[in-house]
Amino acid sequence: MTGWVLIAILGVAALLGVVFAVLYKYRKNEYFNNGTDYRALFWMGLVWILFGFPMFLFGNYSLSGLFGIGVVFFIAGLANRDKWGRREKLSKKEQSRKVIALAAGMVALGLGIIVLLLFLR
Repeated sequence: MTGWVLIAILGVAALLGVVFAVLYKYRKNEYFNNGTDYRALFWMGLVWILFGFPMFLFGNYSLSGLFGIGVVFFIAGLANRDKWGRREKLSKKEQSRKVIALAAGMVALGLGIIVLLLFLR
């Protein structure tokens, strides 16, 4: 049993080594080095707060850490609101795609919360 654990640890370490080598090689690439998107941090924080708060209320403390991380991301994004920048205007086709994707995401989120609440009972 110990041999397999050692092989798994070495495999994970090798995989991390490859990932860090690729990131180190492309660190000056503009795609990887475009700064922090504080607007994304704000929205991620808001979503994680909304997901983590019910977990905290229903006593599922294994996932309630999302609430704390969400608060940190939310505050970091809000504190740097001046660095958000302007969003470009979307075409009508892009706007309709965005609305459809948002509606599908909200339906999936609602179904996920319902299933989660059913399993917590």
